[in-house]
Amino acid sequence: MASVTYRLRGGKTLYCRFINGRETTITLRLPFKINPLEWSQKKQQIKSVGTEYQIEINNKLIEYKTFLLNESAIAIANGQRIDIVLIKHLHNQFFNPPVPTEDYTFYQYIEKYISIKGRNKHLDSLKYWINKAENVKLLEVNYNWIQNFADSKFKDGYAESTIGKQVQLIKNVIKFAEQNNVKINSNIYDFKAPSPKSLNTYLNSQELELIFNYNCKTERLENVRRLFLVGCTTGLRVSDLMKIKNFPINDNFIEITSQKTNQPLLIPIDPRVKDYIPTLRPLSHPVFNRYIKELCELAKINKPIKGYARGKGNKRLLGVYPKFKLITSHTMRRSFASNLYGKVPTVVIMAITGHTTEKSFLTYIKKPQRDFAERLKEYYFEKEEGERRIA
Repeated sequence: MASVTYRLRGGKTLYCRFINGRETTITLRLPFKINPLEWSQKKQQIKSVGTEYQIEINNKLIEYKTFLLNESAIAIANGQRIDIVLIKHLHNQFFNPPVPTEDYTFYQYIEKYISIKGRNKHLDSLKYWINKAENVKLLEVNYNWIQNFADSKFKDGYAESTIGKQVQLIKNVIKFAEQNNVKINSNIYDFKAPSPKSLNTYLNSQELELIFNYNCKTERLENVRRLFLVGCTTGLRVSDLMKIKNFPINDNFIEITSQKTNQPLLIPIDPRVKDYIPTLRPLSHPVFNRYIKELCELAKINKPIKGYARGKGNKRLLGVYPKFKLITSHTMRRSFASNLYGKVPTVVIMAITGHTTEKSFLTYIKKPQRDFAERLKEYYFEKEEGERRIA
């Protein structure tokens, strides 16, 4: 006789185990995330906490169990084989019943996607954008529609990177619909998301000297100056920089485990900033970015350059701005990598920044092409001068 039981695995994910005799045991993941403290394994349901969410899921689990047992009993009576193919089919039929495409607008399907996958700021932005557009049907989201969508966002002044993320999310939603047996227009997959132009800013060695030599009038700016210079000479991410006093320092090396990658790193300390480290006070990321701009403006880092800056409505707008307006916490790692590139072997810099591929590392190198042309020019002149001496 068949049976169905539920169990939490991997933290909060609920799984269903279908058993039919000794030879058939099938485990399937359910689309529910449940706090382990709220789950009763004995009662096979969420403990009574009196919320609509709890009642809805408990009812759904009862319905699903009844559905599986009834449908499998009918299948056995009809001589069908009870295997993973059949149970997966019943599972999809219950949780993702086919719905006529015309019943869905694209906005509605985004909401369905979020209810299953979970929300984040990018999906919230997509909902906002689509809600302001026409009430487009899911099947109408095709190559031409997404092209017009991207073009309109470019005209609105959004950055390529922002538009690219939204285009990829649109494709993810469409793919999700296709996987759930909803008819879609597959030519949307032929559209390539715009790749962002590399306009990130770095400070060259002369500009860094302006920061080193600037005499701050307040303790607040002095703390930011020291944080920024430590970041520019170690290549640390801002998340690691703010915890730098927690890491051991031995023989002028700092030993850290990167918060983002969990990667152990050994980084030499520039003698100019060694004494700064014990005095540093951590700041929140937004505050740090705001203070950096203020510091760089006071230090006269104001050369007009092209880049993206926050404008009205917090949009990143492409334009020509005084350089200090484009400085952020990420400028530190880019400055570190760019100023050392060509002076020490690339593999040495990558060992400090934690990059595992040269392709990803080179995205950090922001020296203008003329810098490399000038170096080649110097090489040619030095070579010619050497040959003259030999002659």
